[in-house]
Amino acid sequence: MRPETRYAHSGDVNIAYQVVGEGPRDLVVVPGWVSNIDLFWDEPHVARFLERLASFSRLILFDKRGTGLSDRVADMPSLETRMDDVRAVMDAASSEQAALFGYSEGGPMCALFAATYPARTTALIMGGSYARRMWAPDYSWGTPRDTWESFLDAVVRNWGGTTGLDERVPSLAHDPQFRDWWARFVRQSASPNAGRTIWSLIADIDIRHVGAFHESEEHGPFRRYTPLGRRSRVPSHTHNQVRNQTGRSICRSQLGAVNSGRSHISDPIHRAHIGSDPRF
Repeated sequence: MRPETRYAHSGDVNIAYQVVGEGPRDLVVVPGWVSNIDLFWDEPHVARFLERLASFSRLILFDKRGTGLSDRVADMPSLETRMDDVRAVMDAASSEQAALFGYSEGGPMCALFAATYPARTTALIMGGSYARRMWAPDYSWGTPRDTWESFLDAVVRNWGGTTGLDERVPSLAHDPQFRDWWARFVRQSASPNAGRTIWSLIADIDIRHVGAFHESEEHGPFRRYTPLGRRSRVPSHTHNQVRNQTGRSICRSQLGAVNSGRSHISDPIHRAHIGSDPRF
């Protein structure tokens, strides 16, 4: 059964959210790029992943401003403003504290939230994410600008198509049912111009000033992340490099590690939760 969609108020903007499960720990999923919380439940693999999360948590889902079921906005605001939408959703859902799981662009938003509201953050989980998106002389893990622009042009030109699906969900990229769902998901999450604007904002993300990101040849820039905090440190946390991960790794290994402050590296299979491991 699809959960009830409600709306939180973040200033003048209405943010769509859902609450699923009755577990002892609140878990907020902060999406990357675009999302549509209603359409999540139409895809069996995604629905199964979310149901697994909700089996041991009180799961809170939402669409960021400008995407999905949330209000469209004329201009996409700063990462700080979008981050505060997390606070608005938590307030509306009566969540005083929560573990934050952000994938892709949602990861930096979670890190910024954890640094800004450490007392409300019990854990930080970043999947398939980054401290900075673009390449720089001191950040070799980023994407070169020309590669980024070429990919962005292809995505917008084929909006509602399957560009990039081979990277995101390799084992389902050629499944007709999944490809059809993905096309609907993208079209009903944002318009082509909105998608381009969001990608442009993502290109500007750089939160290395928020925490200490340690690089390694094996795991990239997220072998370990230590939030420095704008006011104080996050009480308990982990950071996991899960560029492509299984639902099982997220459900058990990551949340199981957060309270001890340990890091866990999962095997690469899929990026984020969209199309989580079909074996799960």
